[in-house]
Amino acid sequence: MLLDSFEAIAATDPDRVAIRCHDEKVSYCDLNHSANLLAHWLLQTGIKPGDSVCVFFEPSPQSLVSLLAILKIGGVYVPLDVEHPAKRIAFLLEDTKPAIILTRSYHCDRLPQDANTHIIDHYSQPAPTENKNTPIAAPTVTLNSHQPAYIFYTSGTTGNPKGVVASRSNLAHYCRSAILQFSMNHQTVMPTIARLTFSISLLEWLCPLLAGGCVYVLSRDTVMDIPKMAGLLKQFSMLHMGPSLLTVLVRYLQQKQVPVSEFEHIHHISSGGDLIKPELLNALCTYFPNAQKCVVYGCTELACMATFQEINEHTLPHRPIIGKPFPNVDIVFLDEQQNPHSEMA
Repeated sequence: MLLDSFEAIAATDPDRVAIRCHDEKVSYCDLNHSANLLAHWLLQTGIKPGDSVCVFFEPSPQSLVSLLAILKIGGVYVPLDVEHPAKRIAFLLEDTKPAIILTRSYHCDRLPQDANTHIIDHYSQPAPTENKNTPIAAPTVTLNSHQPAYIFYTSGTTGNPKGVVASRSNLAHYCRSAILQFSMNHQTVMPTIARLTFSISLLEWLCPLLAGGCVYVLSRDTVMDIPKMAGLLKQFSMLHMGPSLLTVLVRYLQQKQVPVSEFEHIHHISSGGDLIKPELLNALCTYFPNAQKCVVYGCTELACMATFQEINEHTLPHRPIIGKPFPNVDIVFLDEQQNPHSEMA
């Protein structure tokens, strides 16, 4: 099952740190307990497998509690961005028609007054319960791999945003492939850099937990504060960052002449989603000598990552590259008539 490894760690190594957020640490046991509480409460309120549940938080432990609880009951995870314009939020809610919206009290004024909302202002009290300090088992729900797991929406730059549904098997394959390809394990500490509404966010929020590692929750303000991010790098073992932001970060390290020795502990760094210039890849080889460095591409419609290319100082490309398919992924190039191309571009 999708969350078996996470739940096993919560049972066998309950004090292991699952989340770091500011100065707060949340153990696997506490995170699983909170997710189970919310999962039971959702079922008690009538939420069924296949029902859409919108999550309307800034990056926070509550976001992760909600994601896990929704997956535990077979619900469909639909993240919304608290920074998005009201018009887009209204469109997505109308399109999704969620059974319930999970949010904080101070975000409610951005939601329709008649919306069915449930307030979670602290991760440890996600739902009304008489046994907050008593471990509670995961709910027993009949699930199958073909059930939908999440809906992420496209940007809508070519029209209205379109919801892309992925199954539980899609999500399981995505997580399994990323964990194996990027050697994620119990020592993994990964920051949450992508917006919650980007499908790549699941690499940061879910994969570390399934590998036994730690999710380091960052606010959007912190992500955009380059000096602060540079100082936090010593806390991470791996990270994924878009090429524009990563370029700014690397330039800052170069300008401040930060010693390369400060990043020897980072074992993986990747970028994708936009054009990655060879100059950036060259700089990554200099500043992160011990890291696996990858170019990854995909999109919301592909359940996220589709291709990757590992690079080092001996294999630096002279032009932008796409790479090769992830395991069990086929790449087909089509010509203008939508016929398979005879050669890979």
